[in-house]
Amino acid sequence: MSMSNDVQLRKGVLEMCVLYVINQEKTHGYDVIKKMSEYFPEVSGSNIYAILRRLCEEKCVDMTHSDEGKGPTRKNYGITQKGIETLDGLIDSWRKVRGAIDDMGII
Repeated sequence: MSMSNDVQLRKGVLEMCVLYVINQEKTHGYDVIKKMSEYFPEVSGSNIYAILRRLCEEKCVDMTHSDEGKGPTRKNYGITQKGIETLDGLIDSWRKVRGAIDDMGII
C-alpha cells in the first residue's frame, strides 16, 4: 500500500473511532487522546486535535468551553445529530469492507 493510501485509510478509521469515543459521552480533547492512544499508540495528540477541528468544522462535533476553576479553560466535545449519522455511515462502510476482506480470506 502506498503511503497516501495508508494515510487515507488511517484517517477514516481514526475519524470513526474519535466519533465513537465522543458518542459515548461528552468529553475533553485530552481524554479523547488518552483513549485513542490505548488503541493507536503511534498517533499523536496533534493528529487527534486536527480530527477534532475538522469534525467541528463539518458540524459533526460541537465544542464548548468549560472553566473548572484551575488552569486554562478546557474544550468539551459532544457529538451532533450529523455526527451520529456520519458515525453510523462510517461503521456501515467499515463493516462492508471488513466483510469483503473476510469473504476473500485475506485475513
